[in-house]
Formats: sequence, C-alpha cells, structure tokens
Amino acid sequence: MRRRERVAQMKVMFIHSQCENGGISRIVFSLCDLLEKEGNSGIFAFSRGFVPEGKEKICKMFGSKASVIYHVLMTRFFDLHGHGSKYATKELISIIQHEKPDIIHLNNVHGYYLNIGLFFEFLRETDIPIVWTLHDCWPLTGHCSHFAVVGCDKWKKGCEHCPQKEAYPSSYLIDRSRRNYLEKKELFTSIKNLTIVVPSKWLYSIVRESFFKDKRVVIINNGIDINTFDITDSSIKKEYGLIDKRIILAVASVWTQKKGFDDIIKLSKIIDNEKYAIVVIGVNESQREKLKKNEVLGILHTKDVKELAAWYSAADVFINPTYEDTYPTVNMESIACGTPVVTYNTGGSVETVEKETGRVVKAGDIGALYNAIQNANKKADACRAYARQFDFNLKFSEYINLYEQIVK
Repeated sequence: MRRRERVAQMKVMFIHSQCENGGISRIVFSLCDLLEKEGNSGIFAFSRGFVPEGKEKICKMFGSKASVIYHVLMTRFFDLHGHGSKYATKELISIIQHEKPDIIHLNNVHGYYLNIGLFFEFLRETDIPIVWTLHDCWPLTGHCSHFAVVGCDKWKKGCEHCPQKEAYPSSYLIDRSRRNYLEKKELFTSIKNLTIVVPSKWLYSIVRESFFKDKRVVIINNGIDINTFDITDSSIKKEYGLIDKRIILAVASVWTQKKGFDDIIKLSKIIDNEKYAIVVIGVNESQREKLKKNEVLGILHTKDVKELAAWYSAADVFINPTYEDTYPTVNMESIACGTPVVTYNTGGSVETVEKETGRVVKAGDIGALYNAIQNANKKADACRAYARQFDFNLKFSEYINLYEQIVK
C-alpha cells in the first residue's frame, strides 16, 4: 500500500449534539484515537450527555439543560428549530476560538443545542475549513429529517406546507417550513470552504439534487469495529430458553413506527411460533409489554457490546424493517457476526447487503419479509468475509486522508 505524504500536526474539532454510547459518538472517539496515533489531535464538543472515563482531555461540553428545554419549546410552538441556544452557541464559539482547530468537523447541527444563524455566520467569517457529515436530511429541508415515508420532494425547490410538521423536530402550531428552508439555504451555502460527507450512495444522490449541489460531496461509508463485532460463542439462547428456536433478531437505539416497530408486531402474528422466536433489542418499557402480548421477547438494552455481539451471533436472521435510513450500522454489525440481514428497500439500508449476506424486500410487505426470513441461509464465513470492508480502520482512514488533503 502506498504511504501517503504526511502533513504537519493538525487538530480537528468534532461537533455534535450529544455524547452517548454508540452511534455518532463512537465514530468521533474512534477518529480522535486514530488522529492521536498519527501524531495529530481531536477535540469533541457536545451539548449534552456524559464524558467517558479517560476522555476528559478531549471532551468539551457546552450549553445547559435549561437552554435545551427552551429550544424544545420554541420548536414545538413556533417551528423555530435551530433558532434557540444563543448562549450555548456563543460558548461553543469561544471554545473554537480557544482551541484554534485546523478543521471543524460537523455532525448533526440539529438537536436543540445550536443557533444555526449565529453559528454559521461565525463559520462564514472564519478561515477554518469545514467538513460536514450528514447523517440524515434535516440540513436540506425546511423541517423534517427524513421525507421518504411521505414521498415528499418539496426540498428540491423549496419547502412549504410541510406534511410532516408534527414529526421530529415536532411543531404543533406553526408551519415555518418555507422560511426555514430559505434561511438554511442562505446560511449553509454561504460557507466557501465546505466539504460534505455522506455515508451512502442514496444520500449522495439526494444531496446532489438539493441546494448543496454545487458543493464538494464525498462518500465515506460508516464503519464498525469488526474485532468487537465478530462471530461469538455464548450460552445466550440457553439463558433465555430459546435453545430449540430459530431466532429472528431486530436491534435499534430507538424504536418507532418508521423504524418498523409496528411491522414486527404484524410479523409476530403470522410466523410459526413453534419454530421461530422474535427478539427485539432497544425497546422501552411500554413497547416491551406490547411485544410480550404478541409472544415477542423485548429487551431494553444490552449491558455491553459483547452481549450485543452474542445476540447477533446467536440469531439465524437479522431483520431491519426500517422505512428510512441512511446507512445503518446494525446491518453491518449483524453481518460481521455471521448473520444475514433482511431489510426493506429503503434509503441506504440496501447498500450494506448482497446476495450472500442478505435479502431486500419491498417496504411494508410483511408476507415478503416472512418469506425472506424462511429462505435465509446463514453462511457465517461468507458474511464474515464480506464484513471486512466495514472495518472502521479502513473507513476512518478515508477521513484522515480527507483532512490531510484539506490542510494541504
């Protein structure tokens, strides 16, 4: 492999709404670790969550709970998401001015923590290059974070009369989608030194039809730790009394109708309960009770990633009945643990599977979903071989290369 030309030491500041277990936070910390290994440094600025043990030096927390609550109220009543949190944003700007990063890497700028007008005016005036990873579609719409479910394409020319006004970030009174769209377009496109990163070909095609079409757009797929998510021997089926069952597994950090929770209930009504057991991880208490009434095992959360890997490995098939997703890591985690995936033909979810590692069915077709489950052939070795392309070391190195190109 050709060694890339090294650049002078660089500092990258990552900005996201929260620091939490898994998800975007895990990606940020992995990038910080990789930067440090190569003689660089990373800083993680966030508004809420917690500072993991051993990460105190690189974490910068700003804002307050009261600020978030006020921002939520502004959103609920006046559709002003992204227009609160002035003091929190000024605090973030002070952190940036103090740290003097060579690159600012944005993640979600929504989440009730950032005043986009104040913040992007600051970014426009600074010479710091901006990398912005889009994890959903909120930056290019007047309101919603996803629009596939309702088939809306107003974002292409200008949002108005939003059909998802009460979807995240929910507004119960005012529809400000037209003005929000125009303000975002003016603010976001005003940043000259901006590189947009998307995790999937699907989101790339969306961005290319949006007001970001003239900006530089790069595809860098999400990655996972394939050493942590590996084929694992465990007694987890025995512990839960499922030793004689074929396990249908589903995992999400938050279960909603759009994630396919209702479809799992529908599936539970037609499967052969003598042969199959559905296990759903990541539910809340009320969802667990609803699942229990339909003979589905609901688990609030796993105690660690090792237990999660054990579930992936024990399953015979993993299902992801999501109606909107950009490039789900749960698909990759399952495949890395040797278990094939059945997913809906939506967003970037289809890009994580191929013939040997899964099946794609029409969204909402429960019969097709069940048929694919019945025909799923678990080829653990083939899944594991395919999963090597998901190695986060490979994917995150692409970010380091991008940073170095920008700094040069």
